[in-house]
Amino acid sequence: SLGCTPRELILAIKMREAKRHLLEGDARVQEAARAVGFDDPFHFSRRFKAYYRVSPTEMQERISQIVA
Repeated sequence: SLGCTPRELILAIKMREAKRHLLEGDARVQEAARAVGFDDPFHFSRRFKAYYRVSPTEMQERISQIVA
């Protein structure tokens, strides 16, 4: 009824939460990865980039440029 599989829904929730951690500036990539259940920050970065089409680090840099 949601138009996605349970796995896709879980990934969407994890990615949204990770993005929040990164954008609030309270977490590095490794910390954001662990906060949402990824033990391997490199795997997290690949999944994040596949989901948002931008790496976690690049997203943080873009936001810091806007805020500055």
